[in-house]
Amino acid sequence: MPMRPDRRILLEWGLVSLIVCALVTLSSLQGWLWRADLQLYDIALSRQEVAADPAVVIVAIDNDSLDALGRWPWPRHLHASLIERLRAAGAGPIGLDLVFAESGPDDAALADAMRRHGRVVLPMLQQVRHGRITGESTPTPRLRAAAARLGHIQAEFDPDGIVRSTYRYEGWETAATAQFALALLDLERGTPPRPPGAQGGPGWQRAGWMRVPFAGPAGSFTQYAYADVLNGRVPDAALRGKTILVGVTSAGMADAVPVPESGQLGLMPGVEFHANVLSSLRKDSAIQLLPRWLGALLTAAICLLQMLLLARMNARTGLVWTAVVLLGILLLSVLALAIPALWIRPASAILGCLTAYPLWSWRRLEAMQRYVEAEMKALRAVHLVPAGGHLDPVQQQLGALRAAAGLAREAHRLVETVIAHLPVGVVALYADGRVRVDNRAARELLGADTPEAVGAALRA
Repeated sequence: MPMRPDRRILLEWGLVSLIVCALVTLSSLQGWLWRADLQLYDIALSRQEVAADPAVVIVAIDNDSLDALGRWPWPRHLHASLIERLRAAGAGPIGLDLVFAESGPDDAALADAMRRHGRVVLPMLQQVRHGRITGESTPTPRLRAAAARLGHIQAEFDPDGIVRSTYRYEGWETAATAQFALALLDLERGTPPRPPGAQGGPGWQRAGWMRVPFAGPAGSFTQYAYADVLNGRVPDAALRGKTILVGVTSAGMADAVPVPESGQLGLMPGVEFHANVLSSLRKDSAIQLLPRWLGALLTAAICLLQMLLLARMNARTGLVWTAVVLLGILLLSVLALAIPALWIRPASAILGCLTAYPLWSWRRLEAMQRYVEAEMKALRAVHLVPAGGHLDPVQQQLGALRAAAGLAREAHRLVETVIAHLPVGVVALYADGRVRVDNRAARELLGADTPEAVGAALRA
């Protein structure tokens, strides 16, 4: 016994819903659309208005400073003089984003200036040989002993080569060294170095991943030229109480990295990357990612909602609602990123909506086509409609449907004509009681002259 058309459509709706939900759930759990998610994240992040922290100031080793103070590297007594100048101005913690891997003749002067200030952070980075990480590269022993803290300056590159995050703690065999900006924040707040849950084991270890909400492209933070600060051209009020990051911004010298906000403006100097990390840590605004399992559940729920909408709508309205749901997904992602700093990966949900509409439209059209074809075949068997001669099966069915509709109209006119000339009163009603066909004899018997009056007389 063949399945009824309505039951077949319901079954196919269930199968399409199951396929779409399974597809998007796997896509979300496995991260198949990671590249699209990252691109959408970059677009959404670029639309956010994240203010640069005014308490963070960059002292930039820029082209003007190189012209004024000479070729790089500079003697270390210049850095000692800069620290003394910042200390006299009442500046807060200082992060020297400069590598001092080898001893120099002015190490003693720099170490003394660092001790007098008391809150200077120096960088620690990976030691790489022949393309492999072999340990930690730290400042010279004298400078390391004079520094209040060491901070790692590693950035985390995503698979597409863009830097969007870092780890709070890293190190060789133990993730014991705080991120450069976190070390500065600890000094600012007087917090002892306590890496929570530092991972241990062979090789390079990391802990405390965080995604950075960038305040904008390079140049978003307050910057003063190194030479201007050193020579007293920057007022003390502009430096007092500020957390200072000293680093290279000159093109071709900076340890620059590509970030979502780079755009057409080039790379972001490492010192400004650390300024963004520090700003995020000070505001506790690091971006969190929705867990994959929860994202998969949300994605499946959105796609099921889309399928429920499509089941009750025609093709045009379904297309409009598909667009509405797509816009809703994007809006939800942008709002979640802006308000609770939560990123909901939307690519899988978008894929589900884009897949659901054509799949369901195809299956519903297929079911309707089968039903019409069966009915037309039955009408052709009794020679009520002609056989189709068009090559396109849809055009054949449309031609047969036009013929069947014309036949139905002719049959209706014939019935009306026959009823109108019958000598007895005849009234045909719709299911809701409205008059469909009546004749003159019925109107005379009921004393009515319109179909509405006939209906009223019958109900009386």
